[in-house]
Amino acid sequence: MKKWLAVILALAVLAFVFADGLFYLAGRWQEKTGRVKRALGIYSRLVKKYPRSRWVPGAKEAIKRLEESR
Repeated sequence: MKKWLAVILALAVLAFVFADGLFYLAGRWQEKTGRVKRALGIYSRLVKKYPRSRWVPGAKEAIKRLEESR
């Protein structure tokens, strides 16, 4: 039981530390599955919540590309 608790805690910490990357990957997934509106929302949230993230330039590029293709 203690091992599972440690694993869950470690995963929670990793999700918090890498949340910006998870936002970007979620946006990519939504984009690839044709959910453009959702992808735009996720990318926009990434830019707003984590403006200094290394994923922001890619998110901004994706936003521009998706808005132009509408």
